[in-house]
Amino acid sequence: MSKNVKSIIFFLFHFNKGGGAEEVVTNLANEMAKQGIRVRVLCVKNGTMFPELDQTVEQIHCDSNYRKAFLCLMKSFKTFDVLFTTQRFASVFAYIAKRISFSKIKFVLREAGIDFQKTLDKYTGYKKILLTKLLICAYNRCDLLIVNSNRTHLDLITPNVVDENKKNVVLINNPIDHDKINRLSEKKNNINIVFAKYNILSIGRLVPNKQMDKVIKAFYRLNRKLQNQSQLIIIGRGDEELALKNLVKELKIDDKVVFIEFTNNPYAILKKCQLLVLASKREGFGMVVLEALVLGIPVVVNSNDSGPKDIVMGGKYGYLFNNDDLDDLSKKIEKGLLNLKFNSEELIKRSEKYGKRKITSEYIKYIFD
Repeated sequence: MSKNVKSIIFFLFHFNKGGGAEEVVTNLANEMAKQGIRVRVLCVKNGTMFPELDQTVEQIHCDSNYRKAFLCLMKSFKTFDVLFTTQRFASVFAYIAKRISFSKIKFVLREAGIDFQKTLDKYTGYKKILLTKLLICAYNRCDLLIVNSNRTHLDLITPNVVDENKKNVVLINNPIDHDKINRLSEKKNNINIVFAKYNILSIGRLVPNKQMDKVIKAFYRLNRKLQNQSQLIIIGRGDEELALKNLVKELKIDDKVVFIEFTNNPYAILKKCQLLVLASKREGFGMVVLEALVLGIPVVVNSNDSGPKDIVMGGKYGYLFNNDDLDDLSKKIEKGLLNLKFNSEELIKRSEKYGKRKITSEYIKYIFD
């Protein structure tokens, strides 16, 4: 391998389909490899995402052996230019390995999540103190910190994980694979759904932050207005699943709301829907919003400052609803279904700003600078 060839290790704990970090790493790894960069994906555990990697990408999984992963990581430091992590605990693990080895490899850390404080609050006592200190060290001493939205950056500053004056922080949005989404949207899904005249889709974990209860209540109001010709499809699972299903029964719309825990191809369903709704109070980025735009599907998102609002440029490419106004959400869903404001071509064009080639070029520019 020529010394002039740029090289990068992507280090993860897990690498499974359905994970946002895994999807981003796959897109970046494949695109970088195509551009002649030596790429290695080193993962502690085996995962379902490995087959998605290009054959030119080196792959190492350590069969859940953390000691083996630690040694492989330290050995890789000798022949690679950049160490890249994007999972919080994997970042701490990599930071420790780098410190122990006294390696001068460039350490790039990517953060894409929100509610950082909740991660810390899962622990107590000395374990919480130690983990907090290690995370603060990793995030502040990395050579480059990449965030995928302003909201993500703010969520690191608020709990004092990252110093607000830290200079080597750069915002780079998530990359999206247009070809993959369009290809999968034309394939058959493993879920059989009888679609209605008006189909609304909401995707996400069934947890309070996603506010699926508001989506259901807003749909209930709108369905009567649309003479029962509409349908709400919810894809996701989580702690609120039973409560949400009970809410649907109370409102007597069981036959109008479809719950799907998991599907191997949400794009085939999204393609046949007239609208996507993401009602989350907070989102780091909101990848599903971007995926809808790729297919030319209108979106309704929260007006709170977050990634989805940035994607639709404050309402230029999507409908914003007031978080405290259920009537407003219902009205925006109705507008989205009728969609007199946007055409598919302009929504697709907006999504091209996040194309994987363009975004990967930004990553290469900052990582190898």
